[in-house]
Amino acid sequence: HELLEVDPTSYICSRWYRAVELCLCAKYDTQIDVWSAGCTLFELATSLILLNGASNNEMLLEMLKVSGMFSQRFATTGEYAARHFNASGNLQNANGDFRVDSVNNAVLPMDSFVPPPRPMMVLLQDLVCTSQGLDATSHRAVLRHFADLVLGCLRPDPAERLTPERALQHRLFRSEEHTSE
Repeated sequence: HELLEVDPTSYICSRWYRAVELCLCAKYDTQIDVWSAGCTLFELATSLILLNGASNNEMLLEMLKVSGMFSQRFATTGEYAARHFNASGNLQNANGDFRVDSVNNAVLPMDSFVPPPRPMMVLLQDLVCTSQGLDATSHRAVLRHFADLVLGCLRPDPAERLTPERALQHRLFRSEEHTSE
């Protein structure tokens, strides 16, 4: 898909639904809406906000915890990337590592987010009750499909994120697949 002819900004939508590329003030397209949809789906299922931070830096940390590591290329793209990720090549601060606190130069290595510290399936298992009429096996299958859909919407790189068309074709929406483990 093509990028829109817009000036990058980090304030185009509410913070809790803001896509990674907006936090980095990088070029964006309609994939920001897919990101927001993934956050909204989680909230509809759990009544909780998935990514809750008071600043773009805190939001990026929450995104890393749930979505996992960003590629170096992606983490260092955008007008605000240097505020949040190291782009230097020295050995102590490898390219793309996350700058938790720019004042104290606190850095988290990007590989500390592999696997993600807050796996989606674990979050959902703890928050979503078994639906009436579903046995435990079917509930787990639906939950797995739902987690896969939400994570597909929350892929950090918009080029890898589900498109709206692919999201609507997701196996979650095909009822015959809910009974298979």
